[in-house]
Amino acid sequence: MRDVVSSALLALEERDWISEDEQYFAHLCLEEAVVNAMKHGNKGDKNLRVDLEILDEAENCRIIVRDQGDGFCPNSVKPPPTEELGGRGVFLIKSFMKQVTFNRATRGLEMVLPKRKTTNDTKHMSEEAMVQFDYDEPITVATVKTATVLDAVNVTQFGQEVQEYLKEHNGIHLLLDFRNVEYLSSAVLTELLRIKKTVSEHQGTLRLCALTANIRKIFEITNLDKVFPIEPNRETAIPRFMRAVQVAQQEATWDGSTSSAS
Repeated sequence: MRDVVSSALLALEERDWISEDEQYFAHLCLEEAVVNAMKHGNKGDKNLRVDLEILDEAENCRIIVRDQGDGFCPNSVKPPPTEELGGRGVFLIKSFMKQVTFNRATRGLEMVLPKRKTTNDTKHMSEEAMVQFDYDEPITVATVKTATVLDAVNVTQFGQEVQEYLKEHNGIHLLLDFRNVEYLSSAVLTELLRIKKTVSEHQGTLRLCALTANIRKIFEITNLDKVFPIEPNRETAIPRFMRAVQVAQQEATWDGSTSSAS
């Protein structure tokens, strides 16, 4: 199974259809789709095969995963009720991929992946900063300020601006303020997962605030509200975040004192 996924990932990389930052999530999606086909489509029958095919389209590539059983339909999977390790892969697939469908005729799970944006594609990104960073010790507030719609173009700009800031600030306690955002595409969920991964790797913490009711519902449907702490607004978020940071620092001090004493 891993050889098939690795070969498919290598094909995407060689054709420059995914960027280096996208490799992790592309690998996750491919592996999750193949595992689900084996587990749910073929019902774990090792005598049945799973095929993976990549088709070249104009602006996208279509990835098809077929099993020899009853087929794996992602619409039949419900979001996991808690923040468990398993059960959320299909929702991450839907977040990363442009489109996910199940072809009953071929028993194939079809995933449409937008090809990597070239320099010409990204030149339309705004020259004005999309995210404003303010420091309210010990919290850094990042406010999305220039767009009410996060589409395919400015999602990339949003991710780049935040990631660049994170590279220069280790141990950051970041509050992402979406007060100006009225619509949020599924691609933003992928960017947020990347941001969370970077923050965690640099011993920081992340919270979100000021999501509209419709955007909040997206997080609830995918159960990502269990992954991202979400506050109703900036005014309540900052003092709560500060208190959480202080408590964590105190606990770290206590643990250090205990270790030294022992």
